Order: sequence, then C-alpha cells, then structure tokens
Amino acid sequence: VLEKNFPNDVRTQRVVWRTYTQASAIYETIKDDVSLQFAEKALNSVIKSVQLDSADFQAKHNLVRSNYRMGICLHNLGKYSEAVSNLQ
Repeated sequence: VLEKNFPNDVRTQRVVWRTYTQASAIYETIKDDVSLQFAEKALNSVIKSVQLDSADFQAKHNLVRSNYRMGICLHNLGKYSEAVSNLQ
C-alpha cells in the first residue's frame, strides 16, 4: 500500500525496502523460497529509490545490501552461479 500510494517518495521506499529485507531475513533457512521472494521485492524497491535520487548515498548502500541478501538467498536454494553474480 505504501509503495503504491507514495511511489515517488524516497523515504517511503526506504521503509518498504527495510520491511522486505527484514521479512527476507526472518524466512531465511526456514522457507528459502519465500525469503528469496521478499529479497527480490526489496531489491526492486531499492532500485526504484536509486532511480528517484541517484545522489542518495543510503539508497546506493542499500542496493549493495540487497544484492548481498539476494546472493545469500540464492545460495541457500542451491542456485550457486546466480548467487555468485549477485555477490560480485
């Protein structure tokens, strides 16, 4: 809802990113497929934040963190080559 109601607000996108990232961490090793779904949503959210404000250092930092989270999720699912590309 937040993402749809405030699509161009960087602060709101950061809250959405944080929520998806935490959800991904909660499901890690319990339901890795669900964890990956939340990680993908977090990544998409932070990509949008970087596009909205390319000077936002925090958004760029969160982009790196999202790629790391994606790499971990993919590794846990045995998708090693995809995991490596996210971790590079």
